[in-house]
Amino acid sequence: MGSRSTPEADSNPETVTPPRGDTRTVTPFTGEVTRSLVGEFGRINTVAAGDTTYYLGGPDAVRRLTPDGGLVWATDLDVDDNDHVATVTVGDSLVLCAVETYGDEATHARLVALDRETGAKRWEFRTQTQHGESRLDAVGQVSPELIFAGTDGGYESDGGDESTEDDRPERLYAIDAETGDGLWTMTDFAGKATFGGIFAFRNEPYVLYNHLYKIDAEAGRSRHVVAPGSRDFSGGVRHGELLYLTGETVQAYNMVTGSVRWETDRSAMPTGAMQVGTRHLFVATEDGTVAGLRTDDGRAAWRVTASEPVLELGYGAGLVWILGESGTLQAVRADDGSIRHDSTVSNAVDAANGFRSLYTLQDTVLVDDGWAQLFRVSSA
Repeated sequence: MGSRSTPEADSNPETVTPPRGDTRTVTPFTGEVTRSLVGEFGRINTVAAGDTTYYLGGPDAVRRLTPDGGLVWATDLDVDDNDHVATVTVGDSLVLCAVETYGDEATHARLVALDRETGAKRWEFRTQTQHGESRLDAVGQVSPELIFAGTDGGYESDGGDESTEDDRPERLYAIDAETGDGLWTMTDFAGKATFGGIFAFRNEPYVLYNHLYKIDAEAGRSRHVVAPGSRDFSGGVRHGELLYLTGETVQAYNMVTGSVRWETDRSAMPTGAMQVGTRHLFVATEDGTVAGLRTDDGRAAWRVTASEPVLELGYGAGLVWILGESGTLQAVRADDGSIRHDSTVSNAVDAANGFRSLYTLQDTVLVDDGWAQLFRVSSA
């Protein structure tokens, strides 16, 4: 890990003055690799974490694991050579598996719902094949009855032999959570936009396509654009009644009042990595800075500078885990940013895989850097 700056000088009782000088470790700490999962389960494309388990999506199957890597169930999704499991999302009682499909003809994406407890297939939903949609960018359960799935659009034919990407609209699908039936499709978003997430508060759904939209779930249309002015956001995370949005600025949006509690600039473009704790919001920027912003006013309680660009953040048990793009893994204390752990999780990354992520669950950290390794967290 690289250099760090001192917290802002204020009277926040939660902020602890970090060690100065060359002090690198506050207390003895280990984070040893306890298990490598890729050798047992083959290539892993995607990972999701539930309340007590992990879900691994490979090229053709999804597996549920205990925190120590024990297999609970495995379900083969019957994909062909042009398909692979691209994302896995955990719903209320379902595991939602987005399968990407590629081919010479018009492509489509499909969403397969599995029972969380047994892994049994409940239903399958396919996007509109005439639009050539090859993937689902985001999937989320916004109420016990309703699932949203958003696509990157598709190639629209003009009746000739060619189609252009410029004609692709973004599409939001509403799906019945019990049956998998499509309820409606929505395309009225402002211009070409990047899907940043699906959120729900008191069963009211929101989607982020650069701007934040509140959706009328019954009518299948957006009620209004929530994000003020020309603000563009690339991602978000919800905690209680606040939705934290990240882009060139970080904004705390109150979902009850419809107002912005605070907004703060970022020193560099965001990586999209963001986590939220009880009293801090943890954000990362492309220059390798990780900051703990106070959730009450957005001011930085601490900042650290990683030794390489940040790929992903994780949070659990009072620690912020930082995964670097070449496989470095650091942990800092959530309250003051002091360094607890610094290591390299692998000597090489499976470039053909290309999926890397970080998840925390109980006393285990799972790093999917092409190898899918479990770390047992312990303090000496």
